[in-house]
Amino acid sequence: MNRKGDMDAAIILLIVVISAISVILALQAGRRFLVLKRLNQNLGPIGELEETIYNEVLRHNIDN
Repeated sequence: MNRKGDMDAAIILLIVVISAISVILALQAGRRFLVLKRLNQNLGPIGELEETIYNEVLRHNIDN
């Protein structure tokens, strides 16, 4: 019986499976990062508009 050969094959298979899962998770994380980065770029002008409106309302309330 060659039990060592069987264990080596199982360990190699385990390493391959874990590596494949790691690559898939890394790709998904990269995709989500890019989506969030794009969303942040789109929300930038909205934040500036919100700040401008807030400042105008605050200034209007101070003047009254």
